[in-house]
Amino acid sequence: MQHAQHPDSVGIDTCTLLKEICERIGRVELKLNTLDKIESRLDTIDTKHKQMDSEISNCKDRIGYLEQSVQFLSDVKDEHTALKTKVDYLSNGIESTKTDNKIVRDKIESIETQSLQQNLLFFAIEEKFEKVVVHDEEKGGATGQKGKTVQPIDNEICVETILDFCEKKLAIKDAKTKIKLERAYRLGKPSAEATKPRPIVVKFCEMSDREYVRSVSSRLKDTNYGISPHYPKDVLEKRKKLIPKMLEERKNKNKAYLVGDKLYVNGNLWQG
Repeated sequence: MQHAQHPDSVGIDTCTLLKEICERIGRVELKLNTLDKIESRLDTIDTKHKQMDSEISNCKDRIGYLEQSVQFLSDVKDEHTALKTKVDYLSNGIESTKTDNKIVRDKIESIETQSLQQNLLFFAIEEKFEKVVVHDEEKGGATGQKGKTVQPIDNEICVETILDFCEKKLAIKDAKTKIKLERAYRLGKPSAEATKPRPIVVKFCEMSDREYVRSVSSRLKDTNYGISPHYPKDVLEKRKKLIPKMLEERKNKNKAYLVGDKLYVNGNLWQG
Protein backbone atom coordinates (compact mmCIF):
# COMPACT_ATOMS: atom_id res chain seq x y z
CA MET A 1 0.00 0.00 0.00
CA GLN A 2 1.60 3.24 -1.18
CA HIS A 3 1.74 6.31 0.93
CA ALA A 4 0.61 9.59 -0.61
CA GLN A 5 3.30 12.34 -0.71
CA HIS A 6 2.78 15.35 1.33
CA PRO A 7 1.66 18.32 -0.78
CA ASP A 8 4.44 20.54 0.57
CA SER A 9 7.07 18.00 -0.48
CA VAL A 10 5.73 17.99 -4.05
CA GLY A 11 5.86 21.76 -4.22
CA ILE A 12 9.48 21.85 -3.06
CA ASP A 13 10.59 19.36 -5.73
CA THR A 14 8.82 21.35 -8.44
CA CYS A 15 10.43 24.60 -7.35
CA THR A 16 13.83 22.98 -7.29
CA LEU A 17 13.29 21.58 -10.75
CA LEU A 18 12.09 24.90 -12.10
CA LYS A 19 15.03 26.67 -10.55
CA GLU A 20 17.44 24.18 -12.09
CA ILE A 21 15.72 24.57 -15.44
CA CYS A 22 16.02 28.40 -15.21
CA GLU A 23 19.69 28.14 -14.34
CA ARG A 24 20.26 25.87 -17.31
CA ILE A 25 18.32 28.24 -19.58
CA GLY A 26 20.45 31.11 -18.21
CA ARG A 27 23.63 29.22 -18.98
CA VAL A 28 22.34 28.43 -22.46
CA GLU A 29 21.52 32.11 -23.02
CA LEU A 30 24.96 33.07 -21.78
CA LYS A 31 26.53 30.60 -24.20
CA LEU A 32 24.30 31.90 -26.96
CA ASN A 33 25.40 35.47 -26.18
CA THR A 34 28.99 34.28 -26.24
CA LEU A 35 28.37 32.61 -29.57
CA ASP A 36 26.84 35.86 -30.88
CA LYS A 37 29.95 37.73 -29.80
CA ILE A 38 32.17 35.10 -31.39
CA GLU A 39 30.12 35.32 -34.59
CA SER A 40 30.43 39.11 -34.53
CA ARG A 41 34.16 38.81 -34.05
CA LEU A 42 34.32 36.29 -36.87
CA ASP A 43 32.43 38.74 -39.08
CA THR A 44 34.91 41.47 -38.12
CA ILE A 45 37.82 39.14 -38.84
CA ASP A 46 36.26 38.17 -42.15
CA THR A 47 35.85 41.85 -43.05
CA LYS A 48 39.47 42.52 -42.12
CA HIS A 49 40.55 39.52 -44.18
CA LYS A 50 38.68 40.94 -47.16
CA GLN A 51 40.35 44.32 -46.61
CA MET A 52 43.73 42.59 -46.35
CA ASP A 53 43.01 40.66 -49.54
CA SER A 54 42.17 43.97 -51.25
CA GLU A 55 45.31 45.63 -49.89
CA ILE A 56 47.43 42.64 -50.91
CA SER A 57 45.94 42.85 -54.39
CA ASN A 58 46.72 46.58 -54.49
CA CYS A 59 50.24 45.89 -53.27
CA LYS A 60 50.73 43.32 -56.01
CA ASP A 61 49.51 45.85 -58.57
CA ARG A 62 51.89 48.51 -57.18
CA ILE A 63 54.75 46.03 -57.15
CA GLY A 64 54.04 45.27 -60.81
CA TYR A 65 53.94 49.00 -61.58
CA LEU A 66 57.17 49.59 -59.65
CA GLU A 67 58.85 46.74 -61.49
CA GLN A 68 57.85 48.37 -64.77
CA SER A 69 59.07 51.73 -63.45
CA VAL A 70 62.36 50.19 -62.35
CA GLN A 71 62.81 48.71 -65.80
CA PHE A 72 61.96 52.08 -67.36
CA LEU A 73 64.38 53.86 -65.03
CA SER A 74 67.00 51.28 -65.86
CA ASP A 75 66.49 51.96 -69.56
CA VAL A 76 66.57 55.71 -68.90
CA LYS A 77 69.73 55.32 -66.84
CA ASP A 78 71.38 53.39 -69.66
CA GLU A 79 70.34 56.06 -72.16
CA HIS A 80 71.49 58.79 -69.78
CA THR A 81 74.84 57.06 -69.37
CA ALA A 82 75.23 56.82 -73.15
CA LEU A 83 74.25 60.48 -73.60
CA LYS A 84 76.60 61.57 -70.82
CA THR A 85 79.42 59.69 -72.49
CA LYS A 86 78.69 61.51 -75.76
CA VAL A 87 78.42 64.87 -73.98
CA ASP A 88 81.71 64.27 -72.15
CA TYR A 89 83.36 63.36 -75.44
CA LEU A 90 81.99 66.47 -77.13
CA SER A 91 82.91 68.65 -74.13
CA ASN A 92 86.46 67.35 -74.18
CA GLY A 93 86.58 68.04 -77.91
CA ILE A 94 85.27 71.56 -77.38
CA GLU A 95 87.75 72.24 -74.57
CA SER A 96 90.54 70.90 -76.75
CA THR A 97 89.38 73.14 -79.60
CA LYS A 98 89.22 76.12 -77.25
CA THR A 99 92.75 75.41 -76.12
CA ASP A 100 93.94 75.07 -79.70
CA ASN A 101 92.14 78.29 -80.68
CA LYS A 102 93.72 80.13 -77.75
CA ILE A 103 97.15 78.87 -78.74
CA VAL A 104 96.53 79.99 -82.33
CA ARG A 105 95.20 83.39 -81.20
CA ASP A 106 98.18 83.87 -78.90
CA LYS A 107 100.56 83.00 -81.74
CA ILE A 108 98.78 85.38 -84.12
CA GLU A 109 98.81 88.11 -81.47
CA SER A 110 102.51 87.48 -80.86
CA ILE A 111 103.25 87.65 -84.61
CA GLU A 112 101.20 90.84 -84.96
CA THR A 113 102.92 92.37 -81.95
CA GLN A 114 106.34 91.55 -83.38
CA SER A 115 105.38 92.93 -86.78
CA LEU A 116 104.29 96.19 -85.12
CA GLN A 117 107.24 96.51 -82.77
CA GLN A 118 108.97 99.09 -84.97
CA ASN A 119 105.78 101.11 -85.40
CA LEU A 120 104.53 104.21 -83.64
CA LEU A 121 101.20 106.00 -83.88
CA PHE A 122 101.15 109.80 -84.18
CA PHE A 123 97.93 111.56 -83.17
CA ALA A 124 96.33 114.96 -83.89
CA ILE A 125 98.66 115.92 -86.77
CA GLU A 126 96.61 118.05 -89.13
CA GLU A 127 95.70 116.34 -92.37
CA LYS A 128 96.79 117.77 -95.69
CA PHE A 129 94.38 116.97 -98.48
CA GLU A 130 92.52 118.89 -101.12
CA LYS A 131 88.74 119.24 -101.07
CA VAL A 132 87.37 118.75 -104.55
CA VAL A 133 83.77 119.50 -105.54
CA VAL A 134 82.39 116.65 -107.64
CA HIS A 135 79.30 117.33 -109.78
CA ASP A 136 76.89 114.45 -110.14
CA GLU A 137 75.88 113.66 -113.70
CA GLU A 138 72.67 111.97 -112.70
CA LYS A 139 69.60 113.80 -111.45
CA GLY A 140 69.13 113.47 -107.74
CA GLY A 141 66.35 113.84 -105.21
CA ALA A 142 62.69 114.65 -105.67
CA THR A 143 63.53 117.99 -107.32
CA GLY A 144 65.38 116.33 -110.18
CA GLN A 145 68.27 118.80 -109.79
CA LYS A 146 71.84 117.74 -110.35
CA GLY A 147 73.79 117.44 -107.09
CA LYS A 148 77.36 118.09 -106.07
CA THR A 149 79.49 116.63 -103.28
CA VAL A 150 82.78 117.56 -101.64
CA GLN A 151 85.34 114.78 -101.71
CA PRO A 152 88.80 114.90 -100.11
CA ILE A 153 91.75 113.99 -102.33
CA ASP A 154 94.45 112.40 -100.18
CA ASN A 155 97.75 113.49 -101.72
CA GLU A 156 99.68 113.80 -98.45
CA ILE A 157 103.17 112.31 -98.25
CA CYS A 158 103.07 111.08 -94.67
CA VAL A 159 106.79 110.31 -94.44
CA GLU A 160 107.58 113.98 -95.06
CA THR A 161 104.82 115.03 -92.65
CA ILE A 162 106.29 112.90 -89.84
CA LEU A 163 109.90 113.96 -90.40
CA ASP A 164 108.81 117.59 -90.44
CA PHE A 165 106.87 116.96 -87.21
CA CYS A 166 109.92 115.38 -85.59
CA GLU A 167 112.04 118.45 -86.35
CA LYS A 168 109.48 121.13 -85.44
CA LYS A 169 107.41 119.61 -82.61
CA LEU A 170 109.83 117.09 -81.10
CA ALA A 171 112.87 119.32 -81.61
CA ILE A 172 114.94 116.51 -83.15
CA LYS A 173 117.76 118.20 -85.02
CA ASP A 174 118.29 117.01 -88.60
CA ALA A 175 115.54 114.42 -88.25
CA LYS A 176 115.01 114.38 -92.02
CA THR A 177 118.53 113.05 -92.55
CA LYS A 178 119.11 111.07 -89.33
CA ILE A 179 115.83 109.15 -89.03
CA LYS A 180 114.96 106.55 -91.64
CA LEU A 181 111.31 105.62 -92.12
CA GLU A 182 110.22 102.51 -93.99
CA ARG A 183 106.70 103.82 -94.54
CA ALA A 184 104.01 106.07 -93.07
CA TYR A 185 100.28 106.27 -93.76
CA ARG A 186 96.99 107.49 -92.31
CA LEU A 187 94.59 105.00 -90.72
CA GLY A 188 91.19 104.81 -92.40
CA LYS A 189 89.67 106.65 -95.32
CA PRO A 190 89.72 110.45 -95.63
CA SER A 191 86.48 112.29 -94.86
CA ALA A 192 85.62 115.93 -95.36
CA GLU A 193 83.22 115.71 -92.39
CA ALA A 194 85.81 114.28 -89.95
CA THR A 195 86.12 116.24 -86.69
CA LYS A 196 89.69 115.18 -85.95
CA PRO A 197 92.71 114.06 -88.00
CA ARG A 198 93.30 110.39 -88.66
CA PRO A 199 96.28 108.85 -86.80
CA ILE A 200 99.46 108.23 -88.78
CA VAL A 201 101.10 104.82 -88.61
CA VAL A 202 104.89 105.07 -88.87
CA LYS A 203 107.24 102.11 -89.37
CA PHE A 204 110.90 102.90 -88.59
CA CYS A 205 113.75 101.21 -90.39
CA GLU A 206 115.77 101.04 -87.19
CA MET A 207 114.44 100.12 -83.74
CA SER A 208 116.86 102.60 -82.20
CA ASP A 209 115.21 105.48 -84.11
CA ARG A 210 111.78 104.32 -82.97
CA GLU A 211 112.88 104.19 -79.32
CA TYR A 212 114.57 107.58 -79.54
CA VAL A 213 111.44 109.25 -80.95
CA ARG A 214 109.36 107.60 -78.25
CA SER A 215 111.76 108.71 -75.53
CA VAL A 216 111.38 112.38 -76.47
CA SER A 217 107.59 112.19 -76.81
CA SER A 218 107.32 113.88 -73.38
CA ARG A 219 108.15 117.10 -75.23
CA LEU A 220 104.58 117.03 -76.49
CA LYS A 221 103.23 117.58 -72.98
CA ASP A 222 100.57 120.31 -72.78
CA THR A 223 99.85 119.94 -76.52
CA ASN A 224 97.11 118.08 -78.40
CA TYR A 225 99.66 115.82 -80.05
CA GLY A 226 100.37 112.29 -78.92
CA ILE A 227 102.61 109.31 -79.69
CA SER A 228 101.97 105.71 -78.67
CA PRO A 229 103.10 102.19 -79.58
CA HIS A 230 101.11 100.42 -82.31
CA TYR A 231 99.27 97.48 -80.74
CA PRO A 232 97.15 94.71 -82.34
CA LYS A 233 93.39 95.06 -81.96
CA ASP A 234 93.14 92.35 -79.26
CA VAL A 235 95.82 94.02 -77.17
CA LEU A 236 94.07 97.39 -77.52
CA GLU A 237 90.83 95.84 -76.26
CA LYS A 238 92.61 94.39 -73.22
CA ARG A 239 94.32 97.70 -72.49
CA LYS A 240 91.00 99.51 -72.77
CA LYS A 241 89.52 97.24 -70.09
CA LEU A 242 92.54 97.75 -67.79
CA ILE A 243 92.61 101.54 -67.96
CA PRO A 244 89.83 102.12 -65.36
CA LYS A 245 91.67 99.88 -62.87
CA MET A 246 94.94 101.67 -63.58
CA LEU A 247 93.33 105.05 -62.91
CA GLU A 248 91.74 103.70 -59.72
CA GLU A 249 95.11 102.49 -58.43
CA ARG A 250 96.73 105.80 -59.27
CA LYS A 251 93.93 107.59 -57.39
CA ASN A 252 94.83 105.42 -54.39
CA LYS A 253 98.43 106.71 -54.60
CA ASN A 254 99.76 103.47 -56.09
CA LYS A 255 102.21 103.33 -58.98
CA ALA A 256 100.22 101.75 -61.83
CA TYR A 257 101.17 101.45 -65.49
CA LEU A 258 100.47 99.34 -68.57
CA VAL A 259 103.01 97.23 -70.41
CA GLY A 260 101.45 95.80 -73.54
CA ASP A 261 98.25 94.16 -72.35
CA LYS A 262 99.43 93.77 -68.72
CA LEU A 263 98.80 96.04 -65.74
CA TYR A 264 101.47 96.48 -63.09
CA VAL A 265 100.73 97.94 -59.65
CA ASN A 266 103.71 98.92 -57.51
CA GLY A 267 105.90 96.75 -59.71
CA ASN A 268 103.70 93.63 -59.38
CA LEU A 269 101.61 92.11 -62.16
CA TRP A 270 97.92 92.68 -61.43
CA GLN A 271 96.03 89.38 -61.56
CA GLY A 272 92.45 90.70 -61.43
